[in-house]
Amino acid sequence: MLVNRIRPWIRKLISKKQVAFIEKRRLQDNIVILSEVVDIVSRSKRKNPFFIINLDLEKAYDRVDWKALMGVCRLMNFPEKFIGWVKACLKAANYRCVLNGEQSEVFKSNKGVRQGDPLSPYLFIVLQELLSKLINREVEKGNLKVFKYKGMHISHLLFVDDIIMVIKCCESSCRCLIEVLNFYGKVTNQRINYGKSEVFFPCEFPKKRKEVFSRMLGIKEGGLPIKYLGAYVDKGKISVNVQRQMIEKAENRLESWASKDIFQAGKVVLINSVVNSMPIHTLSIMWINSKIIKEHEKLIRDFLWKLGKKKYGFHLVNWKKVSLCKAEGGLGVKDLNTFKIVIHAKRVLPILNRKDQIWSRLVNARYGDLHPWKKRRSRRIGWAMKGIVSAIEMLREGLKVKIGNGKKTNVWTDPWIESYPIEKWPTFVNMDKIQEVTMVNEFIRNGEWNLNLIKDVLGEEHMCKIRQLYLPSENIEDKWIWCLNRKGKLSCKIAYNFLKRKDYEMGGKKWKWGFLWALNLIPRIKMFLWKFFQGRIPTTELL
Repeated sequence: MLVNRIRPWIRKLISKKQVAFIEKRRLQDNIVILSEVVDIVSRSKRKNPFFIINLDLEKAYDRVDWKALMGVCRLMNFPEKFIGWVKACLKAANYRCVLNGEQSEVFKSNKGVRQGDPLSPYLFIVLQELLSKLINREVEKGNLKVFKYKGMHISHLLFVDDIIMVIKCCESSCRCLIEVLNFYGKVTNQRINYGKSEVFFPCEFPKKRKEVFSRMLGIKEGGLPIKYLGAYVDKGKISVNVQRQMIEKAENRLESWASKDIFQAGKVVLINSVVNSMPIHTLSIMWINSKIIKEHEKLIRDFLWKLGKKKYGFHLVNWKKVSLCKAEGGLGVKDLNTFKIVIHAKRVLPILNRKDQIWSRLVNARYGDLHPWKKRRSRRIGWAMKGIVSAIEMLREGLKVKIGNGKKTNVWTDPWIESYPIEKWPTFVNMDKIQEVTMVNEFIRNGEWNLNLIKDVLGEEHMCKIRQLYLPSENIEDKWIWCLNRKGKLSCKIAYNFLKRKDYEMGGKKWKWGFLWALNLIPRIKMFLWKFFQGRIPTTELL
């Protein structure tokens, strides 16, 4: 009940630097930000550059001070009744210790929040908001000099007990940071785990100064790549050896199954539910080399078609057919070369619409306009951004601008009538009027389409299409949408089906595959029939 009450409000109460347990915020956001910051800092030629500190809190949940938690809740204007309920929940917890198989008497705690309690994550990030406020206050006063890029300040990133700080290499900032951390620890009973914390300096930073700052902070020096939230963040390309860890995990899992007698239908289930699910996090945060993807797919192919550890058997069906969805005659096994692009699909619309999120603001500030139909500036793309840029380019045929007030949409270069810009397809255009009209809002008069002007400039054919476009009565901004569904939303599944051309008609074959998988038969028989309809039963004639 308490979780349901706090969840709708937590997004407004907690700063955007914290991405854990909050709807519409993802840990990948922080990884993208850190990747871009590392790339910018490593290229900087300043005399006093920035350094990155990766802090870890020691037993973060167990050390939560209840008085501090209640005080922060009051500062955030939580109702006293709600605070009383939270306090009652915390005090109601009972504990036992087991020593040599014998249980101790029940005892109560006077600090900490329970692991596994659905309320605990929200209480912890509420308490940690105090640290965010303290850092922001020192930044505003000018005592703590932090990373600044084109008007943006990025002082810290939070994900539960993992804290990233980006501060200037100067003694005053180091002292200020130490004071903030000491005050936060004194008030909340939190403690920095100096054994797991690291500080990362730019490569060209003098060795003696590295030792001075490292000693001042009491944190050991770390080296690139930075391991953060399961990702490896470096100033350039991630090494092949790091990427190959994805294959090693899958290989170990497949070897454990090799000694077992598993039918092909069961192998397909294991591939879809386990093996192809293992690299999802890696693919969402790193641009994996195609060579690594091929090695991963080879392991899967061998597991599907070959028998046990003897590694003999025939690859009866082409892998491209196997990776099709079941309605098109495949087995629904993911094509990872396609999936590594579409997994970034959810980030496409926020970037194009310039959403007020830290990661999208930083990306837009650094790379400018990532318009799907414009040539990208010849600028090196960061390793974490390659997947997002590829997704924008590959999915552009399904992207379109939904007109609001028309002030931000270019008549000629933006796709607002169809999913292609007007300049990309042959059409009647009045060349005398082309210089007079630039933005779509010039076609709008008193909240309605100026059909006479549209007809003069674009012709009658386009006028008929434009008059069918809905114009909102409110003065709202234009926004990019996915135009191939009614909701205008883009998801990984929609993007994957789009790239695999799932919606294309398959002639007379489509009904056959749907009929096959709908049969009330055991999966092993369905697998045999699938190979039969493919004409790939290993008979003497075929072999």
